[in-house]
Amino acid sequence: MRHGTCFHRRLSTHHAGAAPHSAVAELGVVRRFCTRPVNEAQVPTAEAYRAAFLALEPRMTETRRKLLQAHYHSPHHEATMTQISEAMGWRRYSSGNAHYGKLAQLVAEQLGLPHDGCYLTTLCTFVRPEEQGDHWLITLRPQVADALKELSWI
Repeated sequence: MRHGTCFHRRLSTHHAGAAPHSAVAELGVVRRFCTRPVNEAQVPTAEAYRAAFLALEPRMTETRRKLLQAHYHSPHHEATMTQISEAMGWRRYSSGNAHYGKLAQLVAEQLGLPHDGCYLTTLCTFVRPEEQGDHWLITLRPQVADALKELSWI
């Protein structure tokens, strides 16, 4: 299972028939792993995220910091994984998924949070596409945004 795969891409001619990694299969991954309701009362505070980031500082590579900065600086802290990946200079959203998913896993483990197969729910929330073929909108949790601001990492 790939961690952090919380994105739906348009079905392109390049991916058409490319089972099992088609856009339809990707949507199934999103539905199973990233759309389960999260008990918002259990979301850590900004202070808890700040402490987790500080504890992880030796493992906070330049790439991981830039990922958080790219997402933070998106309008309303919202972006698709393609947009985040493009801001990082990567050609494919899968690079963003891999890096962001690993970062979210580190944070979740540092906070002692259980996961449901998608670590990104530790750092983000998701807005389902309104039309088939559209991209999932990923929103940085306000507590994470506040922690990054308090740390002056943005």
